Amino acid sequence: ALSITEVGRGPLHQHGRHIAHQAACVVSTRTVPDQRQQDVVDALRQHLRHEFEKRRSPNRLEITTLSSCDWWEARTSSHIYTAARKALAEAWGISEAEVFAVREGGTMSMLPALEAELGCDSVQMALSQASSAIHLANERIATQVLARAVDAIAGTLVRVGTAFVEEANCRGSTSSK
Repeated sequence: ALSITEVGRGPLHQHGRHIAHQAACVVSTRTVPDQRQQDVVDALRQHLRHEFEKRRSPNRLEITTLSSCDWWEARTSSHIYTAARKALAEAWGISEAEVFAVREGGTMSMLPALEAELGCDSVQMALSQASSAIHLANERIATQVLARAVDAIAGTLVRVGTAFVEEANCRGSTSSK
């Protein structure tokens, strides 16, 4: 998916009139599993240059990549994934099977970076509803939804902590034999 997330123009003239001598925009791309970010960036660059050259403009086109990251997909067998799924089900009063599980964060670069740096699994939890209009001008979250989000995070942390303690206890009892 492609989105233009920002459009800018040159500075205002000292008398308040504006004659733009430059324009800028930020284009955001979203990838899917098995799609390489660099391939998307290269294809977008090629397309923009082609379309710009067709216009035979005396202007210049500059393309800068601000950031780029590869796709990520959660491991459904990880302790944190199952802990989060159970906690979400408990917080919302539904069965685990009813928890809507989206396992990828197409361009959420912090999760693979955390996994690589810390050597552990991570999970991304959606804590709102479609009606919350997340990332839109009228973004909001209902108090009840926020309370359930807090419960889901707390439930996840309790489950992960309990599993860690149980695992440590098992290691301790086997090493003392």
